[in-house]
Amino acid sequence: MNYRAVLFDLDNTLVDDDASARRAIAAACEEAASCAPGVGVEQLGEAYWNVSLEVWTAIAAELSNGRSAKEITGAEFRYLCWSKALAACGVTDDAVVCRVVESYGYWRDKELMPFPEVEEVLAALRRRVKVAIITNGTADTHRRKLQLLGYDACFDCCVVAGEFGPAKPDPAIFVHTAERLGVRPEECLMVGDNPETDVAGAKAAGMRAVWFRRELWPLPEGCPAPDYEISDLREIIAILDREAGG
Repeated sequence: MNYRAVLFDLDNTLVDDDASARRAIAAACEEAASCAPGVGVEQLGEAYWNVSLEVWTAIAAELSNGRSAKEITGAEFRYLCWSKALAACGVTDDAVVCRVVESYGYWRDKELMPFPEVEEVLAALRRRVKVAIITNGTADTHRRKLQLLGYDACFDCCVVAGEFGPAKPDPAIFVHTAERLGVRPEECLMVGDNPETDVAGAKAAGMRAVWFRRELWPLPEGCPAPDYEISDLREIIAILDREAGG
């Protein structure tokens, strides 16, 4: 099989999003402590992490049931999560919430960091196939991420669910991306860290799927098996070579 396009998820596939989020949360918690004495930095950080996971899990379930990603903004998500986390730590002053949200946004931009092999892999891929990004992110935060990373310029297209509407694993967003690239779904290889959205959605759209599995988590029950599993993005080059030779 000669692939004509490789598609990537963004967060925790190209960008080490969990690590950058942890650093930004820590900085925002220090800001909270400076304007609301008595707030425990570690307690607030853990509260925010837990609240954000809870809120995003609920949103992801709604997206899987047909809610449009266009209805969700990153600004609203951040305000909701920080207000809940701060309230859990006894802080309800809206001025403090807004200040912490602003600090968090600043540090999220500052701490944005791709995985170390990304530049090398993209350079190799662009010589032989088209490359694209499909992310379930919100329009405001994720379009900004793409601009800060320079990915708007070095990918053939970047599709953000918050702009498109249907989100992964809806096959519509995968088919739409293939159409924008001018290729058929079966000519695409999708790479992502989430088997329930990246792998399942790609397979439903008729694409081959690569599970980017840095951690040894088991495949979720009911999720289709990926065509490949990798722990380093450089392995994609070997996959293309093997498929082209077979």
